[in-house]
Amino acid sequence: MSYDYYDILLMFSLLFALTSANSYSNITFGHIENFNYFLGESHPRNLSHSWRIHNEKQAAPSYYLISLRRIEVDNEENFTPHELAFRTDRTQIILNNDINQQVITIPSSGDLQIDIRQKTLAKSLNIHRFLLEFFYVNNKNINSTDYFRCAKSGVLIPKQWKCNCLHECPSDDYSDEADCPVCSIVDSMNSLLCHSHERWCLPLNNRTNSIDLKGVCIPYGQPSQCSYSQQCETVVSYHQHHGEISLDSSVLADRQSLCLVLVAEDKHKIKVNLNQYQFIEQHPHLEYRVYDGTEEQNLSLVSSNWYSTRQIVQTYQHHLITIVIRKRSSISSDAIAPIEDLYENDASLNITWVTSLCSDDEISCGGRFELKCYTKQQRCDGIWDCISGDDELGCFPSSCPTMFACNDPLRLPTDRPR
Repeated sequence: MSYDYYDILLMFSLLFALTSANSYSNITFGHIENFNYFLGESHPRNLSHSWRIHNEKQAAPSYYLISLRRIEVDNEENFTPHELAFRTDRTQIILNNDINQQVITIPSSGDLQIDIRQKTLAKSLNIHRFLLEFFYVNNKNINSTDYFRCAKSGVLIPKQWKCNCLHECPSDDYSDEADCPVCSIVDSMNSLLCHSHERWCLPLNNRTNSIDLKGVCIPYGQPSQCSYSQQCETVVSYHQHHGEISLDSSVLADRQSLCLVLVAEDKHKIKVNLNQYQFIEQHPHLEYRVYDGTEEQNLSLVSSNWYSTRQIVQTYQHHLITIVIRKRSSISSDAIAPIEDLYENDASLNITWVTSLCSDDEISCGGRFELKCYTKQQRCDGIWDCISGDDELGCFPSSCPTMFACNDPLRLPTDRPR
């Protein structure tokens, strides 16, 4: 019998693969994630692991609900691909391309085993990073007030799954995300939602894995290594080259604080356009502050408490920008309009942004989605380097090399936008 090069490597990887396990008893709700998930890393390639959950055996029908919070698939060929499997005394399910639902229901008398292991099926997904939550439904918690009952199906889910912007009620039952205004600003492809019991974290870069720039939500008390982090009652992070968010009273009504974190690629700058004047006038009980980085860096770019007319701000030192909106700690009751008046003439806080790769001595052009940059030397030189022309706006005639003021609305600079 002969073996080729890849057969030999596969045999060695199987021979030296490590196996470990964790066991938990009497836990009806919790989360499971791959090793070093909160560090932004993939599961170790040569490590198989099992999580065994044991609950009291039930005579009545009982089952586990498993919410697939994040599943990242490795499409590259490697010698030790992993699959994710769920097993009870009644059935076994292996994640594959045929499974496209957010929540998996697994009948069980009380025990559940979750395995991350080397692949046994050709069509199973190559899992390299995952986060899931499980919930055990039995005849003891069926009437508990700690859970939410889906309107159409009657399925019981944890209250924590209500308004998390993931459809975890089965089939076409979307009642768990009904009346959830915050979901209007959450896109599962480009954004991440963290709740009050979690802290947003952008893990430190490492050599072996690319970091998801949306970051991760880390439960309080969980060890982590973050290059940036942010705490709020609700945090929504975004990673996209440009975007737009519109906040109205409904999104902020039941929250003490909301933080929006916009993340760009490393060494990129972010330019944000804030249309906030009517919003702040109609919502005097709210205040906002914009940071270059996060609150930890404490580099304020603009604040609702400043006497400033700035609508456009940009980062200078960091590749992310944080907008923090909070309810004021003290304000005269006379200054607060009745709720019905706010909704009748509700002004939105509109936020648009764009990222660009500008060096430290360059400034982003001010056009709404303009990606160009200009230097200090190009400021007020009579040449429109920006399509918007803002590198020549507000210049005095004495600083203009041309025969007229650079921002003269009746005449154009000698060189048109290029």
